[in-house]
Amino acid sequence: MVDSETTTPETLNNQISDNNWWTPSLNKTWTVNNANEFHDTQKFSFNLEYRNPAVTVLNGNDTAAPKLPGDAQTGKWTGSGTEYTSTASFDSMQFTKPGIYHFTMSEVDPDGSIKPGGEKYDIDVLVVWDGDNTKIQSITAKEQQDSEKKVGSLDFTNTQLEGKALKLNKVVTGTAAPKNKEFTFTVTITNAPATYTYDAGDAVEVTAGEGTTVSTGSKTVKGTDGNINLTVKLKAGENFDIEGLPQTAKYTVVESDTDSDTNSDYEGTTIETNVDGNTTKTEKSKTDLTANGKLSGDTALKYTNDYSANTVTGMVMSYLPYIALIAFAGVGIALVVKRRASSNF
Repeated sequence: MVDSETTTPETLNNQISDNNWWTPSLNKTWTVNNANEFHDTQKFSFNLEYRNPAVTVLNGNDTAAPKLPGDAQTGKWTGSGTEYTSTASFDSMQFTKPGIYHFTMSEVDPDGSIKPGGEKYDIDVLVVWDGDNTKIQSITAKEQQDSEKKVGSLDFTNTQLEGKALKLNKVVTGTAAPKNKEFTFTVTITNAPATYTYDAGDAVEVTAGEGTTVSTGSKTVKGTDGNINLTVKLKAGENFDIEGLPQTAKYTVVESDTDSDTNSDYEGTTIETNVDGNTTKTEKSKTDLTANGKLSGDTALKYTNDYSANTVTGMVMSYLPYIALIAFAGVGIALVVKRRASSNF
């Protein structure tokens, strides 16, 4: 039972039970940029440590510092829109000897897509004799950033950092380039547990892979266990963008259907990767058509397939109209010569 009669706004006495038991508890607020970023699988962890000194002796009495509990994690979320709340509790601790026991509660740093609030609380548990037994007289806490002010609750806040975009652009070059051919890309994204919007032209085909749901109406995608698997078909000049991905997400993009085995005009593909304005470019290749990395910033991938006309087939196709004209002219000259030769006999 909680000793509610000793609860005041400046203490954590509402966390006391059965006189000498303490259940450390906290509140968590998580703010996201939009409702799509929220997912109920998000967990935040917290730890409780002894300060130095761990305990202050009272009246020469022996002390006995309880064993620290393991980390606490947030549970079920409530909220809507951009703000969600949860709570977390540590395992209860029993104090069997008097003294003032000193703790610090802090949050384990969340992943790189979330900004921590930085709150840390110094907590003092005052334990005294109550006849033959001990009781917790009071639990007081101060936020380290404002050590003069006692608090009546342990509140932690986090803010979701702005998401990043993964953009895919298809380009073909060369006079023998197939203008209406569809090129197939497999797109794999990990560490992406929420729902994300994508942007693509009406003609672009986006198909869900294993464990992934695609809504073509709202143009959203959602994976299972943070894994998104897509197949995207693009023609020359078409694009596919997926927005709001966390900065901890990783991507792998592979192009196929280049006809490298059957089209002798295909010279290979270069991949340009642009991250927040900084561009790197791969060597032209017919076999290694994979781009991968971490979304540390807005990332644009440009796949350029070169169908050069320098091959025999390309030259024939390019100059075929001129060859035909020369051939017809040759036939005409031959007929004129033949007629003149016949008239001389």
